Amino acid sequence: MNFNRGINLAGKEPGKLPRFRFFLLTVFAFACLVGILAVYIYFSKDLPDLRDLTRYQPAILNEFYSSEGELIAQSGLERRALVNLEDIPPHVVNAFIAVEDRRFYQHSGVDAKSVVRALLQNLITGRIVSGGSTITQQITKNLILGPEKAYSRKIKEAILSYRIEKNLSKDEILYLYLNHIYLADGVYGVEMASRNYFGKSAKDINIAEACLLAGIPRRPELYSPRVNPSNALKRQKTVINIMRNQEFITERQKRKALAYKIKIIPKQEPRGEYIAPYFIEYVREYLEKKVGRRAYEKGGYKVYTTLDMDLNLVAYRAIRRGIRNTEKRQGRTRFTIARLRTLEKIEEFKEQQRQLAFQDGRTYRAVVTVTGDVDEKTSFATVEVGGEKRKFSYIVDPERYLPPPDGIYLLPERLNPGDVIKVRVSVSDEKVTDIVPLFWPQTQGALVAMDARGNIISMVGGYDFGLSKFNRAVQAKRQPGSAFKPFLYSAAIDKGYTQTSKLLDVPIIVDDWVPENYDEEYMGSIFFRESLVNSRNLSSIRLIMDVDPRYVASYSRPFGFGSRINPYPSLALGSSEVTLLEITAAYSVFANSGIYRKPNFILRIYDRNGSLIEDNTGEVYLRYERRLKQGEESGEWHYQERLSPQPSESRSQFLGLLAEDQREFVTAGEFGFFIKKVPIHYFGNTEEFKRVVSPETAYIMTDMMEAVVSEGTGLLANSLNSKARVAGKTGTTNDYTDAWFIGYSPMVVAGVWVGKDDNTSLGDKEAGSLSAVPVWKEYMSRVLDKYNERKEFEIPSGIKIRNTPLGEISFKVKPTMSKDEVLRGLKMMVVESAEKKAESSEEYDYNRIRSLFRRDKEEDNE
Repeated sequence: MNFNRGINLAGKEPGKLPRFRFFLLTVFAFACLVGILAVYIYFSKDLPDLRDLTRYQPAILNEFYSSEGELIAQSGLERRALVNLEDIPPHVVNAFIAVEDRRFYQHSGVDAKSVVRALLQNLITGRIVSGGSTITQQITKNLILGPEKAYSRKIKEAILSYRIEKNLSKDEILYLYLNHIYLADGVYGVEMASRNYFGKSAKDINIAEACLLAGIPRRPELYSPRVNPSNALKRQKTVINIMRNQEFITERQKRKALAYKIKIIPKQEPRGEYIAPYFIEYVREYLEKKVGRRAYEKGGYKVYTTLDMDLNLVAYRAIRRGIRNTEKRQGRTRFTIARLRTLEKIEEFKEQQRQLAFQDGRTYRAVVTVTGDVDEKTSFATVEVGGEKRKFSYIVDPERYLPPPDGIYLLPERLNPGDVIKVRVSVSDEKVTDIVPLFWPQTQGALVAMDARGNIISMVGGYDFGLSKFNRAVQAKRQPGSAFKPFLYSAAIDKGYTQTSKLLDVPIIVDDWVPENYDEEYMGSIFFRESLVNSRNLSSIRLIMDVDPRYVASYSRPFGFGSRINPYPSLALGSSEVTLLEITAAYSVFANSGIYRKPNFILRIYDRNGSLIEDNTGEVYLRYERRLKQGEESGEWHYQERLSPQPSESRSQFLGLLAEDQREFVTAGEFGFFIKKVPIHYFGNTEEFKRVVSPETAYIMTDMMEAVVSEGTGLLANSLNSKARVAGKTGTTNDYTDAWFIGYSPMVVAGVWVGKDDNTSLGDKEAGSLSAVPVWKEYMSRVLDKYNERKEFEIPSGIKIRNTPLGEISFKVKPTMSKDEVLRGLKMMVVESAEKKAESSEEYDYNRIRSLFRRDKEEDNE
């Protein structure tokens, strides 16, 4: 008997097994669902708010423009330019989709197939090597979570990507991606990458160029068109084939793209970075202080400055030439600091440096071991320092003011084996990465220039910004020497002195101080005018003792001196330290008929939203299209037409301005166009201005300082090829430590300083007339070609010009000077100038002078 027949060996009845399996699967699925839900809930905690993506404002560049609308510099954490998706051609978008996320339009943030493929790769290798990331996931990683490689981060990434897909459209996601992606060479986004590599906007690149860009994100440094061009081209061909396989392009387009020869443009920087680096850094610091570090780093500001790029080129060249000439006169022309004549000495030098412990950025002495020529203009040299060798190419051109090509240095002389030079060593991870030859002259210099409205048009703060970022035009406080005398003489004029007042140029002792004249000679009794023109020290000290040093110090401060002016007798010789910008702005008072204008270097600043946040133009205006149309109709540009300032958005709402009203206000782009048409001196300057002295006093000072240029210490400046009148004053400090010249025309004032950073002597006879005046002359010769609309200084109504033994000179006749003061000065001149009268063709008679004055007074009363 078969007892097993009909018995369920599993202990279960037939038919119940499928149900049990179904139950197990259900439980398992439920457990998985609960697990997934638990993971979702757990990792959803403290996830970032996605609302920031809807207000996407990545770091972009701040842009700085010259007074003529030229982009001269950019700064920011990331080199990026935002571009709207509709301005990006479809083939550019498709190139990135094809290679980065082919199922972009099918998935909801996470592509399951890509995730499984990546998971298998990671399990096989035992580490995370692939993420299977979609474009949405890349946005999540780059904008929200960061690049950390961990499974927990991938889970958060998937959750956030899903949420992004639910809250943003596909086009919005592409906009974020194409503007944020890093594309090597320090650039972000397709727009900046297109400009950087091809020199054109993203809307103008072709399929071949688009595929080159699309191939970069996988491994930016490996596929960088600049660093690894061969790898970049191989990757580009791969992307082209992928686009064809996915039918984004036709076979004909594929062949054309493969045949196209990619041209990567040389890396370009706005020329202001090397022509006006001191000015740009000055503006950058101001902008950061104004808006705050965080806003500055976010970028997007458009800063329209007062800088004249062409004139700053001239200034930079003049300063470099002046410094080189000073070095040459003093026998300091050599770039090499020593010469080793024999192989034994070279080997001995190298042995002494074997044990050098290099520090990053430090300067060391190196010996030249090998030299030769690369081509007709370029040479090469190999240097050795501390056992490290480097070969570099260089050009010999001491007056060159534009940078040489990349990788080629600019040196003042040809090198030979055995020459010892200074080099800067770069160190990374305890290894020497670079050795750079340095030319650092002992002499330094600075130049700053302003137009009649106080706008800074040129600023050079030293010989080489790369060697020293210290801006000597605004940061260095130095004694101005005799360049300060005009403020003493101006104070004396307002105390009643005239150009014909008499001063004594004879020895004087003030307490224990025994001052001397520059030439150590004495002129005896001289006229007030002669004392300034010939820069006599002893007569100036007597003058300040009479006027009172405290009065002179107090009188000088309204000229814009922020530095301390000490009320001592030595102030007559410029003993109080000031900056070049301060004293140049102070001289502008004389050029501007007694009005002080605070130096201004900003025309306008717009933020990233196009709102005007600073305006120093003093102008209000209409949209440029209307102005341009009017200009075309009349055949000229209407400089004098009043314009309207752009209010902020909140201000517009407060004023109840309609949309069509708001369109009348100029935008940042329109302003950039506008300033290309209008010379800088047509703009106003809303910065601080005030009357410091009367027009009469200012003119008398100008009259005397014209004589400084025509017959005194500034004589060299008189040889300008211009009909414009110029005035100025030299300055030299003890032991030829500082050399100055501050001079001006009716439209521009410019100041030059030459000296050493360590306050040692420039060398024998290096006075302001020798070291500073030639620099000023070279610069102003170009300035006067451009700023030539006013050639004469305006004569105030209270000034009368009289012919005297000193020539035609100016006198105040009203409102600040009495008849007796004029007559007293003229009588002294007649009595004490008998010898000069004998040489003159005209007899001077006191009664005749009295009658002339009476006649002038009658004319004034009419």
